[in-house]
Amino acid sequence: MVNRASAERGGKSASPKLAPLVAGYVLALTFVAIFGLLSLSKVRETASTMNEVLSGHAENAIEVQHLTMLSERIGRTGRSYLLSGNGRFLRDLDAAREAFSAALVRLRASSVGTSAQRLLELVGELETEHEDAVNRVVQVRAQTGRASSVTPLLEAEVQPIRDRLVSILKTLTEQESAAFARARTEAEKTATMAIDSIAIAAVVTGAMLVGLTVLLGRTVRKLRRIRQDLDTLIGSLEERNKDLDAFAGRIAHDVGNLLAPLRITANHLQNVAGDDHRVRSSAERIERVTLRAAAFIAALLAFARAGQTSDDAPSATAVAPVLDETLDALASQRSLVGAEIDVDLEKDIRVACSAGLLQIVLFNLIGNALKFLEGRPVRKVQVQGRVRGPLCHLVISDTGPGIAPDVQARIFEPFYRAPANKLSGTGIGLATVQRIVERHGGRVSVDSVLGEGSTFVVRLPVAFVDIADRRVDITPHVRPRQHAT
Repeated sequence: MVNRASAERGGKSASPKLAPLVAGYVLALTFVAIFGLLSLSKVRETASTMNEVLSGHAENAIEVQHLTMLSERIGRTGRSYLLSGNGRFLRDLDAAREAFSAALVRLRASSVGTSAQRLLELVGELETEHEDAVNRVVQVRAQTGRASSVTPLLEAEVQPIRDRLVSILKTLTEQESAAFARARTEAEKTATMAIDSIAIAAVVTGAMLVGLTVLLGRTVRKLRRIRQDLDTLIGSLEERNKDLDAFAGRIAHDVGNLLAPLRITANHLQNVAGDDHRVRSSAERIERVTLRAAAFIAALLAFARAGQTSDDAPSATAVAPVLDETLDALASQRSLVGAEIDVDLEKDIRVACSAGLLQIVLFNLIGNALKFLEGRPVRKVQVQGRVRGPLCHLVISDTGPGIAPDVQARIFEPFYRAPANKLSGTGIGLATVQRIVERHGGRVSVDSVLGEGSTFVVRLPVAFVDIADRRVDITPHVRPRQHAT
């Protein structure tokens, strides 16, 4: 029989891998975000740096022009004073010299190049020479009192210094203007490269996103088609499973009818055998085989019936009475093993499952626990019932030998028996339990440690009852119970 889970696993294995596409899509978006932030930060940093460089060069160029103007002012006022002897020109000369010295200090302190620094040092030296030359001419003017006496000195001593100073200032102005132009060109180039890199990255990433989007869309459409085919396949399998369940039930019933005369014959042979041990031994073997076959058929019928569904709403079954009946049915097995069974149920637990199917679940789980307790130093089974939200948790724990981890994943498969399991059984008890529980919207799980025991947890939906035309949940109350041993 093929179940829905195995069909879905087969569909998943045949479906395209969606996770790599989604991961690629997320990766591309992450790349865009990170690269965009880094590029924006780089552009802002470049713009800030270039702005500082351009501002510095612009300020230096303006300062050099200002220095040139002050130098010309010094030359004019000095010449005017020497020729006229007017004290007003002397005061203007002193003021121009102070402004020139301050501008020269500012330029030297700025981030101008090495070549400009050397020119500024030369300007300072020439200005000092010019001042000394003007002072000498002033002394001659004061001694003679005539303007005509200083004219030759102006041409011979002062003017050559002025010409050299003007030439150097012109060179300095040209250098700073060229530096400013180079800085502007470099800034434009850097900005263009940054913008181009952002544009290229945006285009490449956009193309990636478009490609991934197209591929993702195709994959989603393909997954939808696969899902539709899978739903159709699952529906067909479920119909076939129903037919197989009904067929298995009919076969089991017919085989059981065929075994009944054989068991009667074995009993008759035992009665008439007398002292013939061979006949009696053969009759006993026939009876044992018949009993094992009948047990297998009963298990097969339970498994088949567990797969049958009903359109009627499941009944609200009280757990406590069903558990009591199950424990009574297992009383002889418990006595043979010498086991202790502790019961702890919350009050009035009701589950959405018929009493007959719930008893099959409890009978299989508790019976398995008792079967594996034989020969154990501590032989104890604990049954607990708790309501957790919309589910009832039925927990069956034992102190048995435990289940190996590699076996736990397969113990719910039909007809599977653990290699180390030497005890008798049909191999469909736990499969029947799982089938019943899952058919009612629940699930069953196992937690086991070798040498310590196993714990099975059955989760079934809590049943609702109608009270005053309202569907209300049964309120649980704790009521510990001890089953008689």
